[in-house]
Amino acid sequence: AKSVTMSWRTQPMGFAWPDTMKEVPLLTKVSSKTCYFKDGHQEDFDAIILCTGYRHNFPFMAPDIRLEATNTYNLPNLYRNIQWYGTRAGTKDTDGNLFYIGMTDQFYTYTMFMMQGLWAVHVIKGILSVPSREKC
Repeated sequence: AKSVTMSWRTQPMGFAWPDTMKEVPLLTKVSSKTCYFKDGHQEDFDAIILCTGYRHNFPFMAPDIRLEATNTYNLPNLYRNIQWYGTRAGTKDTDGNLFYIGMTDQFYTYTMFMMQGLWAVHVIKGILSVPSREKC
């Protein structure tokens, strides 16, 4: 990456980052490639990696696709605890294109996250197919 922007929830990390890295206040909304932050500024990004820590909180996601869960083993509306299947029976609110990685309770954390990421990539590329919501 040419640059990295990190958003903080309660206070900046305060490290002496290289010039290509910066800290900004809380991310409050995402619309297409544009991110909006608590201090009122907005910026466009090519990629967004959300590392929410151990307190899962997605205030910038639309309520109908927002995961409302604490760390647990079996998450609501997620196939394989990864792929969003929506809140309305019989529908995939995002056509199966929304994945929540690393939402389950923490054990073997980084290995699990890596495997979830690989699984999501295989679904996106069409290498793996997933059953309908009704069959899950």
